[in-house]
Amino acid sequence: ENHPLVLVARIYEKVFAHIGDYHICVTRALKEWLCDSFSLSENKITVMYDKAPGFFHPRNVVEKHRLFYKLSDDLFSNGFGRCPATMYETPFTKATPSASANDEEENRGHYDPYTDDDPTTKFKLALKPDRPRLLIR
Repeated sequence: ENHPLVLVARIYEKVFAHIGDYHICVTRALKEWLCDSFSLSENKITVMYDKAPGFFHPRNVVEKHRLFYKLSDDLFSNGFGRCPATMYETPFTKATPSASANDEEENRGHYDPYTDDDPTTKFKLALKPDRPRLLIR
């Protein structure tokens, strides 16, 4: 705290905190700290919580299968994995015929991860139990 660079940073903060017309922070605690430390007016500070947008969500198994199928060429060109991905299997997921399908002919060769809106009607998609847990590239 007695380092010259820390002293310069504090002077910088105090001078420019009052010059700014408006301040944005990511927590209410930071807003309170700015008010207390620099005697700023609360109406000059807005809290914008640091949160991911609603379209970020955990991927379901169908979305994961499509992603790994799409990435399979890149993954295998670098020597990753045991075998290239097919429409029915990637290193991480596997599609098996669903019991709800009427006959075996309906299941064979009709699944395309790029075009099928809901492949779960014909196939049961699941994450492989022996899949890699961490992918570092």
